[in-house]
Amino acid sequence: MKEQNLVKVCIGTNKLLLELREYHDFNWLKAVEVFTIFDQQDSGNICFGIIENDERYFIKYAGARNLEYTGDIKSAIKRLKEAKKVYQHIDHPLLIQCIGTFQTEQGYGLKFKWVEGECMHNHWDFTPFEKYNSPDSPFVKLRSLSLKERISILNQIYEFAVFVEDKGFVMVDFYDG
Repeated sequence: MKEQNLVKVCIGTNKLLLELREYHDFNWLKAVEVFTIFDQQDSGNICFGIIENDERYFIKYAGARNLEYTGDIKSAIKRLKEAKKVYQHIDHPLLIQCIGTFQTEQGYGLKFKWVEGECMHNHWDFTPFEKYNSPDSPFVKLRSLSLKERISILNQIYEFAVFVEDKGFVMVDFYDG
């Protein structure tokens, strides 16, 4: 197997490192503090937690080729543009609030209000064994909640699924992660 050529890019005012398959201009992030990067999705999106004017936001961006995405960049951008319409159509208190969009020379992004939480399937932080056994794993933390708390969470998921279905959509890619 041929070794990948990696491009390392420093992101934001605090210069977090991002590895890509090819160079991409992230100058649009140079004026903000990037406090986290979610770059191991295979969707064609790279996500950022940013601080702008002392407020935290979540950015979902298509246009750069991370190490996991093997598809067409233009298709990723098109899907993200279509996702904006879906977010508008299924606006719900249990769904992260999309507050804007932006276009760059090479891509497209959605901007959301930041919500504190943990990814249940952060395979980049936990091996499969650790996911189910480490006390620091979000999955283990969830399992340690009381039955009442877990049922409340499950009821919120069901409530949202019914709402989405009533809007003509189906919730997909939902699994233990």
